[in-house]
Amino acid sequence: MIYMFTDILMVFEFMREEKTGFAHIMMGGSIFVNLGIQLIVVIMQNFKLGWRKVLKDVLIVLTCIKPGVHAWTVASETEIVEDQLFDAKHEMTFTNCAELFAEAISGTVVEMAAIMSKCSETSANAAFSFACCVLTAAFTSSKISHDLDTGKKQRKKKPWFYGYVPY
Repeated sequence: MIYMFTDILMVFEFMREEKTGFAHIMMGGSIFVNLGIQLIVVIMQNFKLGWRKVLKDVLIVLTCIKPGVHAWTVASETEIVEDQLFDAKHEMTFTNCAELFAEAISGTVVEMAAIMSKCSETSANAAFSFACCVLTAAFTSSKISHDLDTGKKQRKKKPWFYGYVPY
């Protein structure tokens, strides 16, 4: 949530400084692409379960509470429903990858470009937002690796691939 707040803060700051190109890239390239990918995953995952389930999960994505819902479904070991494409852990991994590539990494690049532009003085907001981008990218990539590696089912299926985190 802090990361989303800093992204929105930077969009407003870019608009105030008349750097509309950076603002549009942050909105379109980061926030909307991330949400778009997550919406596609949710629709594909629940398409055969009916429009009510799809609408419910779309609202969860749009209100940005999807990480909490994922944490609950994975922790409660919710089983895959018959018509779903993949289990809760893999759905969480797909949406984390969307966040990592569409928002955290691209946001880091855009904010670094804005900071390094010739006519720019780095504000405290920009420095804080950049730090949040870098930390979010690092945390998300670590979380993806850790979640997949510590899964008992994955270790049984492919012990040669998973297992860098000891039991």
